[in-house]
Amino acid sequence: VAGLPLSGGPMDLALDNGTLGVKGKGILGTMPVTFGWLKNFSGKTAVASKVEATLPLDASALKSFGVPDELKVSGTIPATVTYIVANDHTASLLFKGDITPAGFTLPLDAYVKQPETPGTLAMSLHFKNNIISGITGLDLETPAVQIKGDVNFASDGKTLKNASLERVKLGDTDMSLAVD
Repeated sequence: VAGLPLSGGPMDLALDNGTLGVKGKGILGTMPVTFGWLKNFSGKTAVASKVEATLPLDASALKSFGVPDELKVSGTIPATVTYIVANDHTASLLFKGDITPAGFTLPLDAYVKQPETPGTLAMSLHFKNNIISGITGLDLETPAVQIKGDVNFASDGKTLKNASLERVKLGDTDMSLAVD
């Protein structure tokens, strides 16, 4: 992750046919991490690099990954992430985590999830030239909130282009939502 040093070990290195692989344990910034990293040095492959990691994400770690302050994250999320960068300047980040230990606020409804309230989060974030272009497979579940679906952004990575949310449950409100 750009800007976060990786230290510690042990780590195993392998070089094979223009591909460098590193696997092991370490400290990413201040987070313990178990990871595998693959870097292709040939432009002929679809995947330029791939990282698979298991790590605890706290508020400062999430901020370094671009999670906005408005979510007011507290606690730690034990997570599994896979980050794939393609040679065509696209990337995807697959995230799956148990959000039970964490707290956060959803600004759209002012919903506050308290730490230790059960919950899970899974999603795939898609990027083009390092700017978010969409979220697919969004699946957020807590006792009071369920959000499932896909969201696409304009080329600025901030403006909503469209969304297809097959389930949006916020307290007693339970609906599907399509935005174009």
